[in-house]
Amino acid sequence: MTGEKTAVRHVISHFYTIAPALANVEHKEAAVSEHAFLRMKVRLKKEIVRLKHPEINPNNQVGTYIPAVHWNELISRDDVKLVDTRTAFEVTMGTFEGAINPETMAFHEFPEFVAQNLNPNEDKHVALFCTGGIRCEKATSYLLEQGFENVYHLHGGILKYLEQINPENSLWNGECFVFDKRISVVHGQERGSYSQEEQLRLELQWKQELLDKRAAAANEEE
Repeated sequence: MTGEKTAVRHVISHFYTIAPALANVEHKEAAVSEHAFLRMKVRLKKEIVRLKHPEINPNNQVGTYIPAVHWNELISRDDVKLVDTRTAFEVTMGTFEGAINPETMAFHEFPEFVAQNLNPNEDKHVALFCTGGIRCEKATSYLLEQGFENVYHLHGGILKYLEQINPENSLWNGECFVFDKRISVVHGQERGSYSQEEQLRLELQWKQELLDKRAAAANEEE
């Protein structure tokens, strides 16, 4: 939601009153000069982010949370495999140095990427990241379910990293796509350079490129 700070804080406080369990849920704030959302939408969903594996429950097990201030140290290690859990379109805007792009069109394709590219017997340390940390909750839980032992994820996601880490100390390259009118953000969670028209063009472009790549791979297998 967007609004004046006091109004937003009032709404959040009301949420905590009617649903005390929400007090344990971390929320994120950023300053904007205009409303970032056109309207408020509330939807009931079986999965917040669909993995198509209903047995995966981050409440039961989840990877090790790594604060933004310690993230650079972790992903700079030679024994850590770094994986971006976002879609290929999001990755084209920006990602961390050395991160693997799973080239997915949707989050539910992530398990297939894991099956084809990661091995719990060989990949002893796997670090995952996403925009705000939600997809990583399920992704790390899935990896643990698949037998991976040392699984880490960036606490608070890319947004928390961009908020807390100065550009001169950053291992992030590019901008971070966000799901509101800002389109993308940079360090300090300042609005990025992408317009809505550029975002749509880029999204259509990467989808076509990915579809062409998959079609070519299918033809080679035949």
